Amino acid sequence: MKENDKEKIYSVKKEAHEYILTVGSGKDKVETVFVEAYTPDKKRLKELLEHARGGERTMAQFAEDCSNKKLCGKNTKKINPPILSRIMKENDIKRPLKAEIIQALLNNAADTSFVTPANLMRANGLVEKGAEDAASEKEQRVEVWRQYYDSLLTRTKKERAVTDIVSAFKAKGYKVRKAAGRFADEDGRVKEIAENRYDIDLELDYVAEIEDKKGKKICWGFVFDGTEPEDIGKGDLMFESLYHEGFYGNDDDAAEYVEDDVVDKNGKILLRALMDPASMKDLNISFVCQNRFWYNFAVNSLKEIETDSYISVILIQDSEIVSEFTLKNKKGRHPKCLLGDLREQDDVCRYIPDMIQIDGKMESVMIPPNGY
Repeated sequence: MKENDKEKIYSVKKEAHEYILTVGSGKDKVETVFVEAYTPDKKRLKELLEHARGGERTMAQFAEDCSNKKLCGKNTKKINPPILSRIMKENDIKRPLKAEIIQALLNNAADTSFVTPANLMRANGLVEKGAEDAASEKEQRVEVWRQYYDSLLTRTKKERAVTDIVSAFKAKGYKVRKAAGRFADEDGRVKEIAENRYDIDLELDYVAEIEDKKGKKICWGFVFDGTEPEDIGKGDLMFESLYHEGFYGNDDDAAEYVEDDVVDKNGKILLRALMDPASMKDLNISFVCQNRFWYNFAVNSLKEIETDSYISVILIQDSEIVSEFTLKNKKGRHPKCLLGDLREQDDVCRYIPDMIQIDGKMESVMIPPNGY
């Protein structure tokens, strides 16, 4: 940057726990105060330094330019190459870079479209003062998402789903026990011991015996859908199971596919509820999924069915039951949902914005909610 030109001049200083960024000079300057909210992103800082240096300068030359008061202003401090090398090596950086280094990167960036105040402050874990709470919530949300995918390596979908279901029961004040008497759990598979008129197996994944505050006991069986949660991307849904099977249709085709799949998977349960309702007495059934688009399609395929049994579709996102839909009874009414909010369509977008590296470049993406 040339002295006294009309390009932006950045000044960064630290006072107590605040970083004050000034853009411009004289009367035409704007100040923004930043505070720490995240752990600095070492990979992101390295990438920003590479873009700031550009392809025409060595790191030593860049450090020299960053230390030039004629180019960068009178309050410029000397920047030593080892400081920059530390960033390049992604050494342990637990706190934001010093104010003079942030200032130097902004004032000497070769790529000013990438090395912006917003990108550099965020990489240092800094947010505008007043946005700390929102930033902290987002940080926790992203961390939950990462932990969820780490857990995929150690726990099965069924184990995670059961944990979430049990947590939901307890949050509603129910006591939860493993189902006994009518059902047995053999080698990880639920088997019904009691007979029914047409010898129709329910093929449930998990059955619990719950007891409400009044002492009433109910068996509750669950079928867990294997469809993946909404996938990472720019807010877009990817039906992983459909892709794996070579399906690339439009939404209408996907809806028909899912509806057929839901009925096919759970046809025995629905048939038994209609033909032998006595055998379903005191037995609740829920079809559980972790993808809101799949949930909507599943509900659409079942919403016209009437049964005297408590049968519902449940959506789990971020390890919580966020929606439930109960099938109508013979009076055409929906029984009160016992675990989630009644929704015929779940239209709540639970994505959050973040930056990830794609093909070597940082891209803005929407991180979807995890499932169970």
